Amino acid sequence: MNAVYGQYQGGGYGSSSGGTAHAAVWQGSSGSVMNVAPQSNSAGITGMWADQMVGLVGFRATLWQGSTLIDLQPPGITYSVAYAVRNGEQVGDASPPATDERAVVWHGTAASMVSLHPAGNVFASQARATDGTHQGGWVRYGTFPNISGYHAAYWSGTAGSFLDLNPFGVSESYINGMAPGQQVGWTWTQATGTQAAVWSGASGTWRSFAVPGMGTSELLATTGTEQVGAVHPGLPKAAIWFNTASSYLDLHQFLGSNYYDSTATSVYRDGTTIYVGGWAHNGLTNSTEAILWTGTIPAPGAAPLLLAAGLLARRRRRA
Repeated sequence: MNAVYGQYQGGGYGSSSGGTAHAAVWQGSSGSVMNVAPQSNSAGITGMWADQMVGLVGFRATLWQGSTLIDLQPPGITYSVAYAVRNGEQVGDASPPATDERAVVWHGTAASMVSLHPAGNVFASQARATDGTHQGGWVRYGTFPNISGYHAAYWSGTAGSFLDLNPFGVSESYINGMAPGQQVGWTWTQATGTQAAVWSGASGTWRSFAVPGMGTSELLATTGTEQVGAVHPGLPKAAIWFNTASSYLDLHQFLGSNYYDSTATSVYRDGTTIYVGGWAHNGLTNSTEAILWTGTIPAPGAAPLLLAAGLLARRRRRA
């Protein structure tokens, strides 16, 4: 599962042995699954907001406006994908012929596509998240084969607005998710490895959400007050934070003992109710399963109660 918006969840399902992937929407249970791109066996949902969803169908960036599918790939582009949507804005990347990916933003149509790819010595870029006004992702500098690592990137709707959020002293960084006023992802140094990170629109605002004793970590999504991702004390374990590194809570503990790893990929807050989407590997069934966690914040400052609601779909792994 890649996306959650209240009682709706989005992602994909299929059999790895058959090589198919179907774009799927659930409403909290495995029996509620709907294939929302039946014309394609290569499709998936990557983001949801209100009555819009984004992803790809047949390796082309696609917007779902209600039940209507809108192809976001304009002429002259060989490949595209949309990763996130909020308040009528969609972001992702598009590849013109003989180039690597270029960060782009749309507003509902293929013709509305605007390149966010910065001028200068930038090899590739990608927009992974939006708060409806700003966009976040990464850039890589240089020319092939001398290409830099990832640098967290932040835009305000145009290529010229680009800001490099890679913190001083950090080798690499990456933005995966956004909410108004907050960007989340990871940073990397040789000494620390990958560590969960949070920004507020400038490189100097960077905060590490690393969890002592839990190895490496990463953040994939945020509501602005809750952040989700995984820690890696060996195999990944789904986790949620509440605006501080010390507020880390293990989500993997709410799964059965037959699940040996997990990751939280998406989060949405509706009042005091939190919905967390993700996936886990089931050792008994040898499959990857879409998982939904739900819970309630009982009072300001109180510890939240989060319980696994169970699997929404199962994808059997190759033996």
